[in-house]
Amino acid sequence: MADLLQTFKDDRANNISAQALAEEMVELIRRDYKLPAYLYDRGRKQRVEEEARVRELRRQYDEMIKQMSGQGVEPVGRFRVKTIQIDEEFAVLVGKPNRHLKDMEAARDYLNDVRKLKSPPEQYCQRVFAGAEDSGNQKVRSGFVYLNPFAMAMVAHNPSISLEKKQADPDKLDDFIKEINSGEEYSVFKAKRPWTLMVKVYQGQAQYAPKNTSMLAKIGLGKKEPELLNASAAQAHSTAEFLRKMKPSYDAYVMHQRSYSIVTVGQFSDKDDPELLAAQKTLAGLQLKTGVTVLETLSAQPLPMKIPR
Repeated sequence: MADLLQTFKDDRANNISAQALAEEMVELIRRDYKLPAYLYDRGRKQRVEEEARVRELRRQYDEMIKQMSGQGVEPVGRFRVKTIQIDEEFAVLVGKPNRHLKDMEAARDYLNDVRKLKSPPEQYCQRVFAGAEDSGNQKVRSGFVYLNPFAMAMVAHNPSISLEKKQADPDKLDDFIKEINSGEEYSVFKAKRPWTLMVKVYQGQAQYAPKNTSMLAKIGLGKKEPELLNASAAQAHSTAEFLRKMKPSYDAYVMHQRSYSIVTVGQFSDKDDPELLAAQKTLAGLQLKTGVTVLETLSAQPLPMKIPR
């Protein structure tokens, strides 16, 4: 187990390398915070698989051309294949000094300490827009703020080890997760087939919302959870609702976790289901719009997810 602190993507507009920033942050954590930090290339495996897929299609095409030439038929056009763009994305993870975090509970306990750490310099923080809010005598002005990545950290299994090997029973559903999802109208647990496609993740510490929102109480969060987590739950619910009502519409679901909420689309028989693979291409980077206004952009790499039961 580990704590996922931050993810970095290339900022081509400002010529900023995700890998360089992530490597610098790892060095900073090891040097200034004296913590074991690690770098993980989240897209490498997908890029290797995509390259292998394109090579195989090219091999098949070349074989077909040879057969056609042998029959006196001249091919028309060039080899073209629709590819999936997989962004450079690097994750920074941190462990506990001199100790192995053996399970989710141990990692969750350690997470409390990580979230209290002082924020690093702004270039390693996520920049978000905070809307104005008037709560009684205190008024918060709108503007851009930098979020402490330590405060946004969440528990994650070691991505270099398969989840099946890490967990004795990976399909067992946590009772607490059952509870906070019990009132969700679009709960992924209502899907009848075992697999779905994860298209968006909302971290609880990255959003702002007023307290006591009726919809949040409806999905079982209400006053029991921090208001920042409530906002991530509300955004996930709203995105799923938008996907269900847009044209063409999508069979969207939501799953709330302790520190984040996810939006998924569809239900499939397995991770290699042809319908899942087709949906993966259709939904990659899909923009959700009202007129010309872009409300949300789905993940550039929708990932298959087995629904825990």
